[in-house]
Order: sequence, then structure tokens, then C-alpha cells
Amino acid sequence: MDFTEINSRGKRGELLGRIDKQNSRFRTAKTIIINVDLHASFVESESAKNALNQRVKFEQISVFERGRIVGLREAGLSYRAVAARVQRNSSTIMRVSKQWTDEGRTARKSESGPRNVTSAREDRRLVRMA
Repeated sequence: MDFTEINSRGKRGELLGRIDKQNSRFRTAKTIIINVDLHASFVESESAKNALNQRVKFEQISVFERGRIVGLREAGLSYRAVAARVQRNSSTIMRVSKQWTDEGRTARKSESGPRNVTSAREDRRLVRMA
């Protein structure tokens, strides 16, 4: 649910740009307000346009939401229908569904990232030394 609106308000030569984006995690709207001069150069106008089209940072899918996606897919809904219901991208729905059919799991991979170089005992020793 994206809503974009640009109105001229206040003094002459002042634009107020407003964009509301829905935050799917908390189900609230975010508002970004930008003031741009009418006589702004092309570069300033482009930067204002880019600020209005800012992307909201993504959020991890919870285990519950993954299970909901799998359940809706097994109920016979299409990828697009599931994406509309859970308000996620259809490629995300495809990835979660494929993960379920291939690996039989909905949880995220655990222990991802670099391995520890030091043991727990060495870590405790380093803490004492510091």
C-alpha cells in the first residue's frame, strides 16, 4: 500500500512532497516530508525524487509467517494470491515454498556466518587479560 502525493503549500515557490509507505511488520504508515524550491536545479530535483522513492529496509520473515505461506500454498492458492495476503513479494513466496518442498523446513538456517577462530576457553582467557 504505497501512497505518493506532492502538493504545493505555504509560500510561493515551495513544494511539499509526501510519501506514505506501509511498514508491514507493525502495520503502520511512515511519512517522509521534503521541501523543494520550485527553481531548484535538475540535480536537486532528482535528489528530491530519489528521496521520495526511498526503499524501506527489509525485515526477516518470522517462522509463523513462513508457516502461513506454506499453509496457504498447500491450500491451493497461487504465488501471487499468497503474496497479496501476507503482503510480501511473490519471489519471496516462491523461495519459501521451494525451501519447504526441497528441504522440508521453514526455519532459517542456523549457525550461518564465519566460524569462531578461538574456543570458548580462549575467549574467557582474553576477557580476563583485558
